Amino acid sequence: MLESHLHTLGFTNNEIAVYLALADIGSATAGWISRATGIARTTTYSVIEALTKKGLVNLDHSRPVARYVALPPSALLDAIRKERQHLEERERAAKELARLSEQSFRNRGFRVPRLQIFEGRSAVLAFLRGYGPRWRKECREHERTWWGYQDVTFVEQYREWLDEFWQDQDENEATRIFSNDSPTEMRLRGAIARREIKTLPLDAAFSSTIWVAADYIIMLRTREEPHSALQIRDAHLADNLRTVFLLLWNAKF
Repeated sequence: MLESHLHTLGFTNNEIAVYLALADIGSATAGWISRATGIARTTTYSVIEALTKKGLVNLDHSRPVARYVALPPSALLDAIRKERQHLEERERAAKELARLSEQSFRNRGFRVPRLQIFEGRSAVLAFLRGYGPRWRKECREHERTWWGYQDVTFVEQYREWLDEFWQDQDENEATRIFSNDSPTEMRLRGAIARREIKTLPLDAAFSSTIWVAADYIIMLRTREEPHSALQIRDAHLADNLRTVFLLLWNAKF
């Protein structure tokens, strides 16, 4: 059970072996730990250093020979709190940097590349968080309605980002999207103001999420790993696709 929890927290097999061996005896030298775990002595030192940084091992200075002491797992909570504070500080710094640099990039004629591709769950999430404010800003200036098709697998796997994104919804901003006929989408109907959902016939459903926001076309594939995202910035393509979704919206099935 302990091993499983430590794995979940990101500990390596060597770190788990060393920590549990120390926890069993209380304190020990690096040599003893190496013999008890079967891990090479040079590797043992690097593992101990990693555990020390994670707040689970301390060096006992009261002995002539260096001995290491295992701390209770509750010490991890303090380490996690410090890590969270550090991440919050980095986030504040990144937001301030983005705010300060936005005008500079605009003055130098900075433009988003016309075609961008992102692969992997973390890359897709970073893409959504990075470009979401830009889509919203330009959509408000251009055409206040978001159009598209939203695959239910995207909603299920990126719900946290969606909730964050819609917290900043403009009172005049509207969303008109098609989606799967699913319990998840049924629960969301009416949950967000000015977000309208229609269901396409089963044989006409898309296999990926497609949005049109201002001059952007955003496509997200989340039905299988690795997740991927594609963004095209082209006013003519966006206008044409927006017209397609408008025609579908007004059609009777």
